[in-house]
Amino acid sequence: MQLQDESETVMKLVFGGRLLLNGTLGRLWYRLCSWMYPRVWNKTIAQVMAQLFDNSSAEMIFRMTGNLGDLGGNYAQTPFTLLPLLIHHYNDEGGYYPKGGPNSVIAALIPAIEKTGGRCLASAEVKRIIFENDRAVGVVVEKNNNEYEIRCRSGVISSAGVRNTYLKMAPLKDLPSITPKWFLDGMGKILAEIPPSTQHFQVFLGLNKSQKELNLPKYNTWCYPFDLDTHPLTLHSYDEQLETFHRDPINGPPLAFIGFPSAKDPGLLCILLFIYYENRHPGRSVCVIAAETPLYHFQKYANLAPGARGEEYEALKKKLECDWLMWCLSAIDKIEIGTPLTSMHYFGSVMGESYGLDSSLNRFFNFDFSHCLRPKQPIPGLYLAGQDTALWGFTGGMVSGIQTAEAILGYHRWPVILAKRTLIRDLKKMDGVPTDDRDLLP
Repeated sequence: MQLQDESETVMKLVFGGRLLLNGTLGRLWYRLCSWMYPRVWNKTIAQVMAQLFDNSSAEMIFRMTGNLGDLGGNYAQTPFTLLPLLIHHYNDEGGYYPKGGPNSVIAALIPAIEKTGGRCLASAEVKRIIFENDRAVGVVVEKNNNEYEIRCRSGVISSAGVRNTYLKMAPLKDLPSITPKWFLDGMGKILAEIPPSTQHFQVFLGLNKSQKELNLPKYNTWCYPFDLDTHPLTLHSYDEQLETFHRDPINGPPLAFIGFPSAKDPGLLCILLFIYYENRHPGRSVCVIAAETPLYHFQKYANLAPGARGEEYEALKKKLECDWLMWCLSAIDKIEIGTPLTSMHYFGSVMGESYGLDSSLNRFFNFDFSHCLRPKQPIPGLYLAGQDTALWGFTGGMVSGIQTAEAILGYHRWPVILAKRTLIRDLKKMDGVPTDDRDLLP
């Protein structure tokens, strides 16, 4: 419990220092924090666990950290402070699933954006950010092989990830001349030294039986190939199995996530229709399977178009698919397979990564790196949002959006902080909704 409290405090100090401090003062702040919280500051999961436990506790530890795959990474490289946040998220607050599935989030966001004068464009790739007079003033998008300029009123917000932003849309060498050297050096090191996060092989199944017939659970399942009778767990078992699977995902021990979105959906396929999933799709259900699978297994097919990558690529997908689906073969109606190449094509991720930048120690505990990942960039009119400026996943992306909005509106200033004002707290007050201390975050 004490470690959890320390970890949560440390992450608040990391992000607080990132948002509010500059240069020497920020480095001194991080150094002070490392002195105050030596047990968890800049420590990996493996380092902290080795201090506290031996191999006799390995099974208990593994049961506590079995969903580490949600972070993407291993014990040896993942910051320990992220693990209590993950455990707290599920154990104290519980998991959440949007009514009607993920599409309902988009269905709610687009009308709100367009109501305030915004536009949502699909299949319009951002080619570059436009800089004029040392300021970000718009973007160039490509549609049907034609380029169009879109000018902004106040600035450009890139939620495409650090690599897409500073390798593709605004290369460091093309930034305005006023860009400070500390930023060019820091961001250059981030791009060179912090690798992309883990990549995934994904299986999407359409099943011709209902959740009730198949007895599908609402909870997520992480599957691990441990035989505790013949191979007792050690503190290194997870990393060893993950490395083995990464080297040979076809023949290695399968480590996979399994979830059933149709069983989780409490209700609305479409917010406007008020129809339950089972009534909307009687006798049908869906399943998602995902496993960390490095890009290099598929790299040689990268230059081929989706759907035209040849028999060898399809055979590789088929082999992985068959190994995982024996339990439900009789109920499968439809199979769609995604690889890191799929993520590169549809999501625009540079290396097929799922979570943006890797969750390494340097990303959070090296101030020269962390400072570069603040929402308000040192180029006037340019802001970052998304997983890279906060944490991984949907929740991390959502929190980063709040932080970026606050940066644009001027919340990240000491007078505002000391007055205990946040964007969420102010919005609640406008609507007459009671506030509490949780509204002080992020």
